[in-house]
Amino acid sequence: MNYVNAPLVAAERGSRSGRSGDARSRDFTNLVRVEIRANGDQIRVAGTIIGNDNHHWLVSALGFELEMQLAPLMVFFRYDDVPGVIGRVGTLFGEAGVNIANMAVSRTRRGGKALMALSLDTEPPAELVEAVRAQGFDDARVISLGAGSGA
Repeated sequence: MNYVNAPLVAAERGSRSGRSGDARSRDFTNLVRVEIRANGDQIRVAGTIIGNDNHHWLVSALGFELEMQLAPLMVFFRYDDVPGVIGRVGTLFGEAGVNIANMAVSRTRRGGKALMALSLDTEPPAELVEAVRAQGFDDARVISLGAGSGA
């Protein structure tokens, strides 16, 4: 999808799209923001394209700013920003035989809420995601963008 066909793709899916511009964009020349509202929930993400090879990057997700290349398989965890969380997640994924290909971490403020985004080589078993969620995470989401994601 691009800014030319976004209105058509959105309409086909029962959604709306709009375009706005701001000559004062502080960080990115090209930025796409997506907001989804369903069942009273609202999810926002933003991305951009970086480099001569047009790599797709996620720069904002679930209220956090981050910089991570999009991948076909990603996991997002929201949690309290306390020591040891990253190590626990790495250990759980390692013990389950799931390789973490890339990671980005962001937080609202020191000791506040944090977001961990992982790209994975293989689909994590549902019991792994539940085991991580049981460690006190606010949220755990597995997102599969598929092979056609351009990532």
